[in-house]
Amino acid sequence: MSELSLQCFKQFAEIVYKNSGIHIRPDKKSLLQSRLTKLMRREKITDYKSLLETLESGREPRLLTEFIDAVSTNVTRFFREIQHFDFIRERIIPEFLAQKNREIRVWSAACSSGQEPYSVLIHLLENLPEPDSWNIQFLATDISTKVLKFAQNGIYSEEALAEIRPDLKMKYFEEIEAGAFRINPALSEKIRFRHFNLMQPFPFRHKFDLVLCRNVMIYFDSLTQKQLVDKFKACIKKDGYLIVGLSEALSKSDHGLQFVKSSVYQVKR
Repeated sequence: MSELSLQCFKQFAEIVYKNSGIHIRPDKKSLLQSRLTKLMRREKITDYKSLLETLESGREPRLLTEFIDAVSTNVTRFFREIQHFDFIRERIIPEFLAQKNREIRVWSAACSSGQEPYSVLIHLLENLPEPDSWNIQFLATDISTKVLKFAQNGIYSEEALAEIRPDLKMKYFEEIEAGAFRINPALSEKIRFRHFNLMQPFPFRHKFDLVLCRNVMIYFDSLTQKQLVDKFKACIKKDGYLIVGLSEALSKSDHGLQFVKSSVYQVKR
């Protein structure tokens, strides 16, 4: 495979930005080339210009989906950034208990291979009194169809479960073969996994109590970040929360969210 030219790189980067909001910096050219090489071998495409022409023509939507899958970064693990789980237990759950109804709406907006939504759901079930009496509406979305399929299957290696307490591992996972564990079907059935592009209009009829969009906006430029935060604000209930990654911080521009603590914001209308 020939070297990816700077011009082709810019064209691919524009397609990624247009369709996902992800900004690929020039220093990521080698990484993009590596991922495109795998995609092109799989699709039997021989050169970059042919791939560009097909993507730009819109003739093959499936290929565009495969392309976005290939260039997306999906890094996650169970109970990642434990500070957020502490905050859910110490502040958000007491607020749930103070409300009259027993309904909770949560959205994991970039769920990757499922570790985040499963971790949050387990955390809620373990810390809510009489968890079966609560109506937990849990949505998990991602732009990558590949990782969504993995999340729905809910099968993880023993290494992937290393940070889960043994009692939780025993309670919520079943060993299906040596070193492979499946999430309890009763748990996975509580989560609706959907393919969704955050750049699209949000179609939700009901607002969320909690939205998690962690370690995603670092891939967006400032304009895309602001547009996305505005859309999150519109779909979160009054006094609901938006949690971003620990390495992320929202712009100081007027987004109408109240800073609570590092990476945690609350909607105040």
